[in-house]
Amino acid sequence: MNNLKRQTLIFLLGLFVLGPVKSLFASSQWYQDSVYYYIDEQNTYSLESIKNAGFIPVNNKELNFADLNKNIWIKIYLNPSEQEQRFLLIDYPLIDSLSFWSFTLDSLSTHFLTGSYLPFASRPIKDNLFRFPIPANTNLIYLKARSRLNLQLPLRIINQEYTETVLAKRDFLQATYLGLMILAILGAFIIGLISHGSRVFFAYIGHLIGTSFIVLHLSGYAFQYLWPEYPSFNIYEPWIFGLGIFSTLFSMEFLQTRVQAPRLNRLLWVSLIFNFSVFPLLLFGKISLANQIVQIVGLLGCVLMLVAGIILYLRGYKPARFFILAWSVFLVGVIITILQRLSIIPLSELSLHASQIGSALDVILLFAALADRINTLQIERDAARKEAFSALEKNKINIEALNQLLESKIVEKTEQLEIKNQALERLNNQQSRVLSIIGHDLKGPIASLGQALNLMRNDKNLITTEFLDMLQTSTISSFSLLENLLSWSYASESNMLVKQQKIDIKALCQNIIALNQPTLHQKSIGLDFQSDENCFALADERMLMTVIRNLISNAIKFSPKGKTITIKIFKRKNLIEIEICDQGHGMEAKMLEKILNGDSLTSTNGTSGETGTGFGLKISLDFLKKMSGNMEISSTISLGSCFKILLPAVP
Repeated sequence: MNNLKRQTLIFLLGLFVLGPVKSLFASSQWYQDSVYYYIDEQNTYSLESIKNAGFIPVNNKELNFADLNKNIWIKIYLNPSEQEQRFLLIDYPLIDSLSFWSFTLDSLSTHFLTGSYLPFASRPIKDNLFRFPIPANTNLIYLKARSRLNLQLPLRIINQEYTETVLAKRDFLQATYLGLMILAILGAFIIGLISHGSRVFFAYIGHLIGTSFIVLHLSGYAFQYLWPEYPSFNIYEPWIFGLGIFSTLFSMEFLQTRVQAPRLNRLLWVSLIFNFSVFPLLLFGKISLANQIVQIVGLLGCVLMLVAGIILYLRGYKPARFFILAWSVFLVGVIITILQRLSIIPLSELSLHASQIGSALDVILLFAALADRINTLQIERDAARKEAFSALEKNKINIEALNQLLESKIVEKTEQLEIKNQALERLNNQQSRVLSIIGHDLKGPIASLGQALNLMRNDKNLITTEFLDMLQTSTISSFSLLENLLSWSYASESNMLVKQQKIDIKALCQNIIALNQPTLHQKSIGLDFQSDENCFALADERMLMTVIRNLISNAIKFSPKGKTITIKIFKRKNLIEIEICDQGHGMEAKMLEKILNGDSLTSTNGTSGETGTGFGLKISLDFLKKMSGNMEISSTISLGSCFKILLPAVP
């Protein structure tokens, strides 16, 4: 029942994917009775002489001349337009040579020569299809096309909006398909390594690479991106379809036909030999023959592989079930593509992208097939392992070996436990140290605050500005310690999540500075704030606020009265730098080393008696590490210290 649900879910997923894909293939508007064609049997007509030829009117803009290998002339009448940029799109990328002429009021306005036999740079517009710009007020267009293999001329007059919607969506679909194939190849490679070099995964990689090359070639992207300067690859086009041999090899490996069905295995080897014959035929210049063989053998080979899967499933080979589903989807796409290239069915959006759609669904379903195959093999291995353990109980030698294995496992677990105990002991020591510092630095200010409040209640004359400033300093110090303690507890949680987002560094620093204005005023400390514009960093807002607050608080704490704190924010390529400098006493090199090593839990007092534990710097370093940031510290005795924060910049 679970398997039936899984197969139903995959089938519905295929329908769900096909729906939106189909919506991308919108056809452009065309005016009827405006297109004519003429077949130049002798290949002798020029542009001037063809004007007097007997052109034949056509209503079907998806012209298909199969393997005619003659010059085909197309004449198109247009309604002149000055309103928008228009293009003549030939929605088929595999045309050997193609000439384009446009006329404005019987005067030649543009002429282009391009085709798959020329370098890609010769195209007027650099995309995978042939797209010619139509000048304003153009009323007549001539085309001359020729291909040795499968000449098709699906014509469309499109505007810029069509380019930015339908063609852009095709590019997005192709990029998505290519990304899916790359991920599948990487996934199969990794799983193949993990499974101790299982050949089926590497055969699957060959199937994916071969299929990707075929799909990229049929859509024109291979010529655009892979070999734009080598059109000779297009001349010998059947070699690309000959890569289907990898699909056959994968099927044989997956279905284990050598063991499960020897006769079918021999038939598949025969199809491989015929498929491989394409390559020597190309070397001898038999391109048309090679093209016919590779199409027919490819079609028969796909059908034979599907039949092999069905037969093996009926014989009880369970891994064949997902293979049948995946290969059926793939086969439909291949059959449609081959029938279209053999001119049995017309070129359309469906036939043009059938291989791409079928291949994408095939990747998803074959991964499910491989997972099911692994699961089946794992069950079989588990059963074999149980039998082995049963035999071990009757064999003292094997029992002894098993005991040795268990003993080594115990030693291994003991070593792991010892490592964990050591880590726990270090954590306990650190917590004891933290609690000791808290007991000293938090107890004192709170006790002083209680005594001060008691004195103020008995003697109102004690309520002076200096006395209140002292209480405020003690309160701020205690609050800062508690807040850092909470941050330390938060950072110690193993499941703490870092929420990276785009942060306006200038605004964040200004808010923190505003919170510290009373303390700055109380200590008569100046503040020099400088910032570049548009300084945005990728960081966790809560963590970054804690880091900057601690550094500014430390700068105020250790700055004598009358000094100045400098805060600068710079944008350096892909980094945001936040520099906070004070004019305090500075630090020795040993102290800097302790801070950068995370061993900064040392109780120190500020210039006005403020208490400190080193929590702030420890938390700041931990948070910066979690946010992929860094901190640089420089300090000079009697001159002050500078703390520089480095964070990834966001454009």
